[in-house]
Amino acid sequence: MQELASQFLGKAPLYLNGSRLDTVGEGDARNRFAKACQELISFSFPNLKMLKGVYDETTLADALLAQDDLLTSGTQTVSEAEQEILTYVMRNQNNGERTSIEEILRNFGKRPYGWYPMAVLTLVSRLFRMGKVELRTAELLDARSALELLKNTRQHGSVRVRLQEQFDATKVNALKKFHHDFFDRANAGTEARSVGQLTSEALAAEARDLTALLDQVTRYAFLEPLRPIVGKISALAEKDYTFLLNHLSEFADDLLTAKEDVLSPIKAFMHGPQRAAFDDAITFLREEEANFAEVPAVEVQPLRDLAASAHPYRGNAVPKAKAAVTKLRGILADLLKAERDRALATVDTQSARLQAIEDFATLNETNCTEVLALTVEARAAIQSARFVTGIRDRLQRYLTQDYPAQLALLARLAAPPAKTGGQPGDKTPPVRYTPSTSLRPQCALPFIATEADLDQWLAALRTAAQAELKKGNRISL
Repeated sequence: MQELASQFLGKAPLYLNGSRLDTVGEGDARNRFAKACQELISFSFPNLKMLKGVYDETTLADALLAQDDLLTSGTQTVSEAEQEILTYVMRNQNNGERTSIEEILRNFGKRPYGWYPMAVLTLVSRLFRMGKVELRTAELLDARSALELLKNTRQHGSVRVRLQEQFDATKVNALKKFHHDFFDRANAGTEARSVGQLTSEALAAEARDLTALLDQVTRYAFLEPLRPIVGKISALAEKDYTFLLNHLSEFADDLLTAKEDVLSPIKAFMHGPQRAAFDDAITFLREEEANFAEVPAVEVQPLRDLAASAHPYRGNAVPKAKAAVTKLRGILADLLKAERDRALATVDTQSARLQAIEDFATLNETNCTEVLALTVEARAAIQSARFVTGIRDRLQRYLTQDYPAQLALLARLAAPPAKTGGQPGDKTPPVRYTPSTSLRPQCALPFIATEADLDQWLAALRTAAQAELKKGNRISL
């Protein structure tokens, strides 16, 4: 029975749409039906033959992202299948209808096409790369974002396809010229969209670089003029490429002027040797401010001018400040050495006076070291002091506090030990020293002009000294 059925089916005539299929001859039943099915598919989907090759996610990614100069140059011939899709989009757009990826898939998945989704997506992607159509959601898509959305079936309804807007070659060339003038490098785009997108990407990168500079405004106040420029460049970077092409005249002159007046000078300053010289000068000004009171103001003025300058990247403010720093280092070194030498000489003089006292010779080595410890400490502090005022303050503290304390300590250590068994009142009270500079004579004179004035002041000084002596204190000189 099976063999009989196979024989009948191998010889039976086959019909398609009321016409006999003469292209399928007699033979094996299975092969005849396979050929007949192919004829049925060709009859139902006559445009299926427009597809050439096999399409998958790899071909989709290659169509959007792979480097293909022929595809992006605008010289690639549109295939028959691509032209069908382009015609469909054009017809809908002329009728005022929006075309989504979802609608394209639905239209070309039915008769007379029967194209499978990945083939349609790849063809649309090729049209996109050739600059024939544009893909957008709320905003214009680039190749990478388009790939992510095309691979997500749930997003197909939100991706719209429009014919690529055609631009006059004059606009494209003008944008390329602006790109070259503003970024100092050529725009490698070959048609309107690629030229516009490359400019948009360059603007975004420029905004990021300038923002990084602007983050340092607390340290470099002169960077503040970058803020409105960064805002304008950032806003342009967010526009789609059509805006850049159609509205170039609205921003090109302003940005090129900003580049010449602000951007280029600041970049050269911040990335060049002048920044190091600026930092050195400002750091020197802040660190040595306490010493500048001892220096003629005219020597410090270049540093103050630089610190106050709103545009240190212009003119010769930095070279002047750099020269001033070199000169001031020498002046301050000499000034500090002279002040330090004077202070050390004064300490040594007081120390010599201290050691010349008869009681000092009666002390043992340990007690001598104890008495002179404040002298050693004062010398070390004066040697390490960075500021003139610091040297003077330390010397004054030695003269008014340390030296009287040394005299008192010497008197205590040299005093004979108290007798054993004596009365509580027999203990010798400690000796106190009052610096002579602490004496306050009661004299109403504002200044000394005559010998009579001098006698009056000396009498008042004598009275003040006698008052200290009556208290049992000694006066250190």
